[in-house]
Amino acid sequence: MSIQKSKLHDSAKTLLWGTAWIIGACLYWNYLFGNPLEELALINRGQTARGFIIETSEDILDSDQGSKWVSQRTYNYRLPDGREFAGKTGDIPGQLKGEIKEPYAIEVEYLPDNPVVSRIKGYGNDTVRSWMWHNVVSVAWYFS
Repeated sequence: MSIQKSKLHDSAKTLLWGTAWIIGACLYWNYLFGNPLEELALINRGQTARGFIIETSEDILDSDQGSKWVSQRTYNYRLPDGREFAGKTGDIPGQLKGEIKEPYAIEVEYLPDNPVVSRIKGYGNDTVRSWMWHNVVSVAWYFS
């Protein structure tokens, strides 16, 4: 009887640790790449609104592979009902090269049921197929 209790105890402990690792991995993924389900929702249900880039910044990141330029854009947008929201991109590879003068007119994709979730139209994946490819390749590349 005690051998069965021991096996049951070990199984429960393994299940608990496995669950903890899976939750931790999901949180780490969200920290590194953002919530991929938000981008999927934007692909499937996103609507567009007029917006403006109101601020840009750029930086040089140093790594073992050398230095690389990245830039960020802060934008605001107004929904058809008059509500205003703001957003910011993550790091976008490359230098700005002076092509963006603020304010710069853009289109923003947003979720109608949660307008805080948004992105500049044209950034990110535009199909479910490319979303799947990008997310699978990102994981494989990051952990390789």
